[in-house]
Amino acid sequence: MKINFYFIFAIVALVAQTSFAVLTITSIDGVSFADPVSGTTPPTVYGGIAGTCAATSASSTCNSCTDAATPAKACNLKSVHPGLTITVNFTSSVELAGKTIELTTESGTGTTILNSLPFTGTSGSITTQWSKLCDADTLFNTSCVPDLLTPGVPVNFGDRGLTIQGDLDGAGGITDSEKVKAPVKFQYVDAADAALSNQAYSLTGCAKGACGFSLTPGDEKLFIDEFVTSAATPVNDTGAPAWQGLVFFKIQGDTASSAQVANNSSAPIQKLYNTTFDLTDSSLSENFQNYERYCLIMGNMNKAQNIYYFTSANDDTKTCATPSQVVGILDDKSCFISTAAFGSDMAPEVQTFRNFRNEFLLTSQLGRQYVKMYYKLSPPFAEFIAKNEMLKAVVRSLLLPALLFAKVALSYGILAAILSLLTALILFRHVSRFLFQNKKITAVLLLFLTVQLKAEVNTTTIKVPHPGAKEGLVRIKKDGTYIYDVKTELKNEASHIRFGQASHPEISIVVQSTDNNGNVIGKNTLYFEDFYKDASNLIVSYDYEWFPWYEKNMLGLQLGIGAMFANGQGRLTAAQGGINPVAQEKYLFVTVPVSVGAVYRLQFSPQPWVVPYAAGGGTYVGLAEKREDKPQPNFTGGFGYYAAGGLLVNLNKFSGESAHELDAEYGIGNLWFSVEFKVVEVNSSSFALQNRYVNGGISFDF
Repeated sequence: MKINFYFIFAIVALVAQTSFAVLTITSIDGVSFADPVSGTTPPTVYGGIAGTCAATSASSTCNSCTDAATPAKACNLKSVHPGLTITVNFTSSVELAGKTIELTTESGTGTTILNSLPFTGTSGSITTQWSKLCDADTLFNTSCVPDLLTPGVPVNFGDRGLTIQGDLDGAGGITDSEKVKAPVKFQYVDAADAALSNQAYSLTGCAKGACGFSLTPGDEKLFIDEFVTSAATPVNDTGAPAWQGLVFFKIQGDTASSAQVANNSSAPIQKLYNTTFDLTDSSLSENFQNYERYCLIMGNMNKAQNIYYFTSANDDTKTCATPSQVVGILDDKSCFISTAAFGSDMAPEVQTFRNFRNEFLLTSQLGRQYVKMYYKLSPPFAEFIAKNEMLKAVVRSLLLPALLFAKVALSYGILAAILSLLTALILFRHVSRFLFQNKKITAVLLLFLTVQLKAEVNTTTIKVPHPGAKEGLVRIKKDGTYIYDVKTELKNEASHIRFGQASHPEISIVVQSTDNNGNVIGKNTLYFEDFYKDASNLIVSYDYEWFPWYEKNMLGLQLGIGAMFANGQGRLTAAQGGINPVAQEKYLFVTVPVSVGAVYRLQFSPQPWVVPYAAGGGTYVGLAEKREDKPQPNFTGGFGYYAAGGLLVNLNKFSGESAHELDAEYGIGNLWFSVEFKVVEVNSSSFALQNRYVNGGISFDF
């Protein structure tokens, strides 16, 4: 009796398990295209045939775009064929044992079983061939060719699908919950049908898909400047799979009309539509060479991957173009360690090191070994230095002694340079030892620098609505307000955030202008405004100040950094009418001034209404230019000076309570509104910067 109970329990458990099994199609292989799977929703799959397959492998699609006819014929880069195997991959929500799984499709007379297999487990696959799927439709034969062709009309499946099903609960029969269907869309395009293969080129409109485009040159690329479709949502054939994008075929060194002689003259370039039927990317950058003429034809591609409705009778002036080198304003300021540090291989400092190498190092065996080792080890460091403007400034400073040594050696001989170096080292050693041993003299020097500079603390009173401390209470007013004697301490650090309108650098580039074959035909000088004519003059800066001496005569150190940005476009070197045209490639230009100097505030009390100040020192202005399609930017920079003067207006004076909270909670002493006039001057071998501008912002002491 006990055995029978367990036997019955196992049968009930098996029935319960299989009755709740759910099949899911995870993917389908052996098709032209499949939509991405979303959760448990089966993918929609597409098959397309246009033209004749060059191969009939059972495991892969084939490329039928190999026709050399004039004009171009309809084709498919991933064409299905009768012998191609379709593999349907599926899973079950519970483990099945010994169940028969069927793969079926709808036919003209009902449902056709394409394949079946016994199945155990939770995942598996089942296969069929396109010949069986096509033969199940009354419009097609086993070769997947329609029995009847109508001129100018592609032939499509009706409402078809691939269905996985099985009697999962063992109850006999298959219910809707025991099957899952993936939609299948199939299209046949007759490549011999001229009306389907080609349509007239036009920039004003067309009947189907897209029919017009124009090109502009880029650097080893072309850009689709415009393309014209039949409507906002391009018109399609009735029942056909949706349009997916455009395919461009290129001919090198030919005219637009003869570009139609071969679909496979070069690797086709596919450009997909986005949701609004604009191209996701307008650049064509597949194996184009500068100063070679290319002409393109365009075909419309749908999700079945059929390409048809090619443009015919193209316009040479629109559909042909010659790529050309594109330059930015810093392209002749290219960045080995000295070149990277000084911004250009033509910089006088770099030329000095180069002359020293040729005249002294390469004339001895030891020197040649050093140069060889330097050339081997330095490029990675130079590349790293060239990417960091601050690091370049540090390296330049470290190279100054070597630069002075090289200049003396070139002017007076190597012996004089060595003697000068030894003299400088001995002098430095004696001065530093003297100051270290005579601490009183060092102290007197420091006191002399700090005479009349002293710090003191003033007091003031503030109203505090609620008691917040037990010390410092002076009195309690009749209205219950506590009056405290609050000590306000001076702060010796400050931060400033400022905004202003400054000028961009005066910089130029001499472009070797060429013809369309790359032959130099002249030189043009281009300026910053030629690349960035609509640049904003906004500059954002941050200054940090530290006052070792403060109160009455506040004197300290100021460190600052700023940034200006400009967006523009490059220029083609291939000139038209003697002018270098604007290119499609976009550029970002950044100006970064870094400053170190002294700052003086005329501040006589801890919380004055207005404080005048002055600042000045040295600056290094770094310039960087980045082209959107290139990983590495170009850098250059130059040293100069800055001077500034302005007023600080104390915002704390308008609200004592707020000022007390800022100090108590955040350690902020005074909150200022600042107005400043600033002068920046830089004159380097690469550029000049002469800025005189007003900026303003918020400052605070802490």
